Amino acid sequence: MKKRELTLSELLDTVTIQKTLEERFMEEMPLDKPFTTRFIKDYFKVTKNTIYPLIRKLEDEGIVSRTKGNFANRNNVVIYRRVK
Repeated sequence: MKKRELTLSELLDTVTIQKTLEERFMEEMPLDKPFTTRFIKDYFKVTKNTIYPLIRKLEDEGIVSRTKGNFANRNNVVIYRRVK
């Protein structure tokens, strides 16, 4: 099996091409669709420690709204919606 050698510049190019979680969120999340942090965790395959700061930042900027209610057979959970 032949191995491919990567130079440092090629490796850096592949790293810089990756989009941030915020960019992916803005592209892939539709407007006015309710979601929870668990959905975001499973959809983007990240930990909750990376989700909460992102959600708080988007909330402060007015991009995401937060309500409490019933969602997916769960009572009294925090539901987020993308507003902008």
